Amino acid sequence: NEEEGEATMTFVPGTLILSAATTYVDFTALGANTAQLSITGTLQDFYGNPVNGAPIALNAPGAANIYWPIAPISNNVGTTDEDGVVTWVVEYDIGICAWIVGTTDPPQYEDFTSSITATLLIAQSITSDPIDILLVRTPEGP
Repeated sequence: NEEEGEATMTFVPGTLILSAATTYVDFTALGANTAQLSITGTLQDFYGNPVNGAPIALNAPGAANIYWPIAPISNNVGTTDEDGVVTWVVEYDIGICAWIVGTTDPPQYEDFTSSITATLLIAQSITSDPIDILLVRTPEGP
């Protein structure tokens, strides 16, 4: 009843889920020195409602840059929209796949797996399950 006063709802954490259109990047097949991937986080409270305006930090090991929405950001923090969604662009450099010393004709490169996680930055913090991005550089040549 509006005449009786205000009601306070306490936030009860629910789920923070990460997704990506792809979890495999081959720099050789791309023909590029960098690869950008969109990583989407979806935050819902305990009751399945989207959470708007929540600060979420993304951790992407090996990333050269993390953008939200279009510029590099400090601390890799994005904010959810009215649908409880936040999207980052994570950029990886070809150098993340290190040359295997002594391999030639063609040179071989180490694969790199970036286990990306996101953390809700409020008192009732939750962390997503990781999403693994496999970065490879397949050999060129005979």
